[in-house]
Amino acid sequence: MKYLFSFAIALAVMQISFSQDLIVTTSNDSILCKITKVKKNNIVFIYKKGQKYTSTLIETNKVKAYQYNFNRAQAIPKDSLPGYEKYPRHLFALSGGLSYEPGKNDGFFPPELSAYEKQLRWGSHLDFNYSYYFLENYGVGITVNYYKSTAEQGGIIFTDEFGNSTNEVVSSTITTLFIGPSISMRYLNKTQRNVFVWNTALGYISYKDISSFNSESTSTANGFGVSFNLGYNFGINDNLSLGIQAGITSALLKKVTIEDNTGSFTYELPDNTRLIGSGHLDFGIGLRYAFD
Repeated sequence: MKYLFSFAIALAVMQISFSQDLIVTTSNDSILCKITKVKKNNIVFIYKKGQKYTSTLIETNKVKAYQYNFNRAQAIPKDSLPGYEKYPRHLFALSGGLSYEPGKNDGFFPPELSAYEKQLRWGSHLDFNYSYYFLENYGVGITVNYYKSTAEQGGIIFTDEFGNSTNEVVSSTITTLFIGPSISMRYLNKTQRNVFVWNTALGYISYKDISSFNSESTSTANGFGVSFNLGYNFGINDNLSLGIQAGITSALLKKVTIEDNTGSFTYELPDNTRLIGSGHLDFGIGLRYAFD
């Protein structure tokens, strides 16, 4: 996670301003500017003329030398560049809320555990997303989704191999973690404060189920995951907003490893069968922070 945040911060810093480059002409004139393109016959650059920045070019046969990042102390603000479109390019979003597992019961839970199954289908989630919008309506970023569900039911009669019966408690704690690159689409209103946002992410998902019934066992799996969410952000000010969203996170898991007091073994899931909790609907609310 620390590498993801470091990447996001570094990208944000790079977008704030551009270090000035240097062009030295054959007549020994120095031009502090931002070189945007070097061609065979000319160099295209941006420089400050009066109080405004403008774009122009100079023929290469009139250039003695040029150097990128010559002056880092007096950077050119990116919002001063010709053709610059002003809109929030960076968006950090943090949400949390309820989750629900909508999958059908494939006969894994007996009728006496129906209440337990219903309890296990409800959980909670925490969702983080960072997006950089290279165009006003389109961006790329990273999505992280953490999900947790727990259930417990007592009064379950367990009979051992010797015919002895005991009153047991069955419990389970399921967690999943999804992380992956995302593509984002958004539609801003005129004030650029209220926004519809749609995110699609493909990546890695890990699954863990710690269960207990007479003895404890742990089931783990990992594989390919997908995450979709649609939300609406209500602007509080130019940067901060309150967002609501609904989404789906699902995993494609093929193998499961189970560890208990007898050892560990791995088995393949039958076709059209999935682990409860490996796919869930998410309903969340949270804060968003956007900046240029």
